Amino acid sequence: MRIAIGGFIHETNTFAPAPTVFEDFGDWLGNGIPVGKEIFERTPKTIALRGVSARARDDGHELVPLIHAPASPANKLTEDCFERISAMLIERIGDPTRLDGVILDLHGAMVAKHHSDADAEILRRVRSHVGPNVPVVASLDLHGNVTPEMITIADGLVGYRTYPHVDMYQTGERAYELFLALKSDAPPKARGFRSIPFLMPIHRQTTMNSPCSELYASLARHEAECGDGAKLSFMMGFTLADVNQCRPSLYGFGADQQKLDRALDAMLEEILDCEAEFHAALPSADEAVAEALRQPEGVTVLADVQDNAGGGGTSDTIWVLESLLKAKAKDAVVGLMFDPEAAKAAHAAGLGADIEIPLGGKGMPGHAPLVRSFRVAGLHDGVFRLKGPMMAGSDQNLGKMAWLVCDGVGVVVTSVRTWYVERESFAITGAVPEEHRIVSVKSTNHYRADFTELSSRIIELGAPGAVTLDPSKLSYKNLQPGTRLYGTGPAFQPAKV
Repeated sequence: MRIAIGGFIHETNTFAPAPTVFEDFGDWLGNGIPVGKEIFERTPKTIALRGVSARARDDGHELVPLIHAPASPANKLTEDCFERISAMLIERIGDPTRLDGVILDLHGAMVAKHHSDADAEILRRVRSHVGPNVPVVASLDLHGNVTPEMITIADGLVGYRTYPHVDMYQTGERAYELFLALKSDAPPKARGFRSIPFLMPIHRQTTMNSPCSELYASLARHEAECGDGAKLSFMMGFTLADVNQCRPSLYGFGADQQKLDRALDAMLEEILDCEAEFHAALPSADEAVAEALRQPEGVTVLADVQDNAGGGGTSDTIWVLESLLKAKAKDAVVGLMFDPEAAKAAHAAGLGADIEIPLGGKGMPGHAPLVRSFRVAGLHDGVFRLKGPMMAGSDQNLGKMAWLVCDGVGVVVTSVRTWYVERESFAITGAVPEEHRIVSVKSTNHYRADFTELSSRIIELGAPGAVTLDPSKLSYKNLQPGTRLYGTGPAFQPAKV
């Protein structure tokens, strides 16, 4: 068969300070959007697209490479951005009469200035181009705010089942399996969708802990009970999108509608039974630091969950760093701090130099930098190889990086705002996490994939940032009325005009 494959991926935080523009999209090394055969050379080896391509090639099929366009989370895509990339994707598909199918790597929570349900719009345009008889399948992030329209337009959608996302490649394989079923002599026609009536704060979504570890295990059992190659997905949603479809959901595709409906209904009941566990409480930075200092030997990880670039955060708030200094903490390191000016100053001064700089605090309105004298303890510039469970074997380039130290507290500074933290991102500058008593990461959950193994304990904290994890503190206007803002929390009602 001849299969078109590509991706257009964005997790849109409509509360973030900056819009998303065309130049924000590109590969991990900052070299623009991979096009054609480049998508097999310039994309991380662990993503869904790689799972699809490996299986398809093993089966002897011809792949038609389109584009692969990811960008770090930020506010809505500009109209120009969305239209340009969508046009690139459609143009590369070419003559649909020469295709047997299309498999896409999407997110599920993209919002454009002129399309609130941007993933549905991408699927709609692909469907319009290829017609009703060419199967269209997509892999999705489990933070997708999926809509009934997406389920109707696509022939199949398959979501991640892990957060941190260590099953991206496997999700691509599952999407490919669903595509093969659609091309069989008895293609599955059943599909179903269930909307979940409460929001799930993102820091409560990790599948490494309860309740999500048990819920996803249950999802796999229900899928197996459906038989006949059915694929079920549980999307926990992305709460930082003020759109009507901002809700968790369940959906599935299979051969037997009754079995599919029973499985989705049973899974929905199990999720509702766990609702109270999706609470929003978080300690302050000062409280978390005090708790960390009370801990015995071992490494304590402080998760600065609201300054996560992976959710649209600026990744440059200084609250945890300031709290550690105020508490006279020793042997601590904070990262990754996005501050190109500080990194440039450190490289200009050189290893071992002392520099007084305004560090961080530049991206969020009302914030201010921390002005201190820092010693340049480590430097790095350019590409390095990732080693953690999510992206092992892939290269990353965060530009000029520096490990700066003040009164025993270090901070790893980068020149690129990045959405994922793993140990190598620290260690490449010399700030080896295992050698510190306290490690603070600007990440909501992805850090767990690589940091849990080294830590004696993890303390999540709620310092101010662009990734507000308590949905009741967000100024929504467009949610579905009656949506509970967290587990057993207050229900959203639109303001009266």
